[in-house]
Amino acid sequence: MVPLIFIDDPSLLPAAAQKIEVTSPESGFIQEVDAREVGWVSLLLGAGRLSKEDTIDPTVGITMRKKAGDRVVAGEVLAVLHVNSLENLDEAKQRLSRAFTIGREQPSLPPLIYDVIRSKA
Repeated sequence: MVPLIFIDDPSLLPAAAQKIEVTSPESGFIQEVDAREVGWVSLLLGAGRLSKEDTIDPTVGITMRKKAGDRVVAGEVLAVLHVNSLENLDEAKQRLSRAFTIGREQPSLPPLIYDVIRSKA
């Protein structure tokens, strides 16, 4: 069980050695974000495992700063990589950058909530 002190102050949790920003190569609107590619980037950083023998580093991962539908300008931060190893960093940055599709027009996005189911009881 996580002590409440970590909820009140997340800075007390262990952190990765470095934070690396991934920026937008162009201005426009984020059309979509490839979630599968984001997942693979997490694996490259050590946040998951491909086999049961692999170890998971709980301090690494990705902080997403932008989502589909957001307007971005060239150079704006799309996401932040939390890393402890530089081994796969270049590949991770390239793959994460490619996961964002940016276009000129604001996309029409599906609704977040399709319907509400209410109990009759």
